[in-house]
Amino acid sequence: MNSHSRTYCQPCGSLLRPKPQPPALTRRQRLRKRCARPGVWHFDHRWTTLLATLPVCAAAGFGLGSAATSAQRAVPWVKDRFQSQYAVAPESVSASSSAKGYGAALASDGVDNRAWAPACSPDQVRGQHWKATFQTPFRLTSLLVINGAATKPAAFFESGRPTRITATMTTAGHKRLERRIDLADQPGVQRFDIGVDHVTAIQITIDAAHPGLKIGAPIALAEVQFFTRRTS
Repeated sequence: MNSHSRTYCQPCGSLLRPKPQPPALTRRQRLRKRCARPGVWHFDHRWTTLLATLPVCAAAGFGLGSAATSAQRAVPWVKDRFQSQYAVAPESVSASSSAKGYGAALASDGVDNRAWAPACSPDQVRGQHWKATFQTPFRLTSLLVINGAATKPAAFFESGRPTRITATMTTAGHKRLERRIDLADQPGVQRFDIGVDHVTAIQITIDAAHPGLKIGAPIALAEVQFFTRRTS
């Protein structure tokens, strides 16, 4: 074969007459070529990426919003724990019924050997209630209860006493919030954190009770006190 008819070199295989390279594109030509790409390329690379990131952004925003809400709710509770507290005296007290010598006022007189007790037998005490109302709305940070007829063990175990109560808080906006509380069957002070704003009334309802060792002893509640925190 004539060497002039060959298009490649036998020893190295390179082209004897390489194809001419197209001239380099100008900047304007490169821009036109890029803009002429099919629309599906733009969707696949830009819109798909955007759509894929939307759930992540939404989740992040929701997480930040939840964290902010939780932080706002946590601030009052932190203040309740670390700021000084003081007792709030009710303007008036009442009860669904009162046994002789166990008037409603005796559960808020600051004395732990006098008590309120409903005028019914121990098996009929469920649903009996004691209520305190307040002249000025306040934040109820905690509730203090002294159960039974007295704090001395002998008098405590002889008397009947509630074992479970429901505290119903009424706010200035007439909203009612309930908190069910299990009372320890022991003499002395029991304190429960509440954390409700703008309280105007609190009702203590007896849900269950222990009859006591003395037959016919009333179901007594020695003291109920209410606390708030100082604002200054």
